[in-house]
Amino acid sequence: MKEKFFLIMMLCMLFAVSGCDFNLPDNLGLSDDKKDAEATTEESTEENVDETKTNKKNAGYIAAVQLDENGLWGYIDEAGEFVIEPEFFDFGYFAQNGLAPAQTVEGGQWGYIDSSGEFVIEPTFFDAWDFSDNGIAYVQSGDGTAWGYIDATGEYVIEPQFYDVWGFAKNGLALAKNSMTELWGYIDESGNQVIEPQFFDAYDFDDKGLAIVQVEEDGLWGYIDATGEFAIEPKYIWADLFADNGLAAVMDADSGLMGYVDASGEYVIEAQFYDAYAFMSNGLAAVQVEEDGLWGYIDATGEFSIEPKFYYGCAFTENGLASAQDTETALFGYINATGEFVIEPQFYDAWDFAENGLALVQDVDSQLYGYIDETGKIVIEPQFFNAQYFFEVN
Repeated sequence: MKEKFFLIMMLCMLFAVSGCDFNLPDNLGLSDDKKDAEATTEESTEENVDETKTNKKNAGYIAAVQLDENGLWGYIDEAGEFVIEPEFFDFGYFAQNGLAPAQTVEGGQWGYIDSSGEFVIEPTFFDAWDFSDNGIAYVQSGDGTAWGYIDATGEYVIEPQFYDVWGFAKNGLALAKNSMTELWGYIDESGNQVIEPQFFDAYDFDDKGLAIVQVEEDGLWGYIDATGEFAIEPKYIWADLFADNGLAAVMDADSGLMGYVDASGEYVIEAQFYDAYAFMSNGLAAVQVEEDGLWGYIDATGEFSIEPKFYYGCAFTENGLASAQDTETALFGYINATGEFVIEPQFYDAWDFAENGLALVQDVDSQLYGYIDETGKIVIEPQFFNAQYFFEVN
């Protein structure tokens, strides 16, 4: 598993304790395909309908599930019925072009399947990842010697030549690791080097045009712009992406505590937390004041909106709910922005709600996985040894 992209760093450093993270398959490529275009639900009677716009009434949501330990993965719909039978050892997610990377046997080659589960790009790659929004996916050559990029026909658009790579960000740049120096730089969609290989570690550009980079091993982290110039000099032990409110969680180099900085790199909320999440759309961020301490939620001024009272608190999702672990029962439920449980603690573990309004939960007795709706009602009974959240397939 290439534990290199930013989501994995977030999960390993922040979400390691609870259902805020998932039981990730080896080829999970979430950071490559950020699907944030809202699709219309309005029906049109005009003959010339733009078929590239997704109609939510016709769009489907599926989730990858595993029935038993060491079993194969398949995909279910919102009714819990298999739409793609369990036949994959490992998998990725379906991109906007309707293709997903998949591997049928351990150690086997990777190809790409469509929503029927059929291979449309035959398994010929040593490794393969999700397609980016530009229709390009990064793959490892069949002999495992180098990485390149293919289009939706499976043809190389950038020949295998890199030691390692990432998917393309919205600014058209992708991380590529030089085979000689093993340093990271950035290339464009033609494979041209735009930012020379110079970083010991780095992450892809966010929607605000900044990327988090580390110049040397065990060195500090800073932020660069699309020209490769430092927008914020390396001065943090760890750094997060900037949230919509313009603040990013960082780990202070002197104290080892976490606070929040603005785009100039100056602290807006002083480093004082043992752990901290990014701010979400409701303006709250989950924080832990001290090691093994309780979790609460702060606003953009650093004041507690919800006092620390949970064993663990996850980030709020768009529906205004967050998974939280109760101190009395040690079970997970869901709270609202006032910190009150609206779905009572009853789960061994509980994950974020997906766009379709369903959340993955783990049964307290069987520890099998199922799905609930926003009222807490079980809509797919716990029956899976492992499972992922729902995502949209066009």
